Amino acid sequence: MKHSNFSLKKLIMIAVLVTVTAMQIVSPSGVMANVYSNNTQPAGTIYWSTVSEIFRANSDGSNTTTLIEGLSSVWGIATDLDGGKIYWADSGTGKIQRANLDGSQVEDVVVGLAKPFGLALDVEAGKVYWTNSTFLARRGVALNRNEPRKVGKIQRANLDGTEVEDLATERGQPSAIALDTQAGRMYWAEFTAPGKVISANLDGTERKTVANRVGWALGVAVDSENGKVYWASNFTRIERSNLDGTEREFVIDKGSGTGLAALVNLDVAGNKIYFAHLGPDSNNDLTVWSIQKANLDGSQSRTIVPNPGPVSGMALGL
Repeated sequence: MKHSNFSLKKLIMIAVLVTVTAMQIVSPSGVMANVYSNNTQPAGTIYWSTVSEIFRANSDGSNTTTLIEGLSSVWGIATDLDGGKIYWADSGTGKIQRANLDGSQVEDVVVGLAKPFGLALDVEAGKVYWTNSTFLARRGVALNRNEPRKVGKIQRANLDGTEVEDLATERGQPSAIALDTQAGRMYWAEFTAPGKVISANLDGTERKTVANRVGWALGVAVDSENGKVYWASNFTRIERSNLDGTEREFVIDKGSGTGLAALVNLDVAGNKIYFAHLGPDSNNDLTVWSIQKANLDGSQSRTIVPNPGPVSGMALGL
């Protein structure tokens, strides 16, 4: 794997440039899957991106493989194990793309988007959901005081890219998105300070705020079985609450200045939470990336993929 030095300052600069840290967080199934005909990967895998590349490893961190190289700015990743596909959002090219789970046959799904980031799939309904941010003004162009400088959207389309729909509009910067298909709800994180977690029906109606003042909200995932929503915020912690926002609590708290906790993926059946972490090196600079997993309550956290490169997106193939 090709690694690069990635300081916290650079990370924050990228977050500002692309309107969101956009470490997407996908809708996890929490169900073990079989091996499908168009790939040779075993059930129980983890996928991640480092902006220009996509990798795969076993869920214990072994057998790391580079799947795709030469991409522009990948953030959100989601897997369709039934269809044998991996999907991703490329904010650099304004595309939703997909490939076989082994990285072959890359193809465009949706093109002409502004800044797509978070990504989630409803495979049963044949839909792909994503967050998208649009800049309304170029540098030096005056805006009406009441007009937002950027508008975010929640959008969806068929898995083949047809029938693109706008579901919700944000004045700020929506980042990660996750689906609770059992309840017919979607959840997304709002990156613009003070940050929040929002839910709505899958068609965008009946919008509700789940959590306010979450800081820079970096990722979101739903545990529909236990009625919980998880999110990563402020680069240091992962929180959760009931689906209505009650009983909010810390799950992972790295503490100010000690590291960056971002991206949230759940294996509910296995009682595990997966996340990316940026921790300090020997000089106390935040340069050391890892992919970690812990129990759903945050206990027994451990590194499973050391030095994966600067992680920009993550998904489970479980």
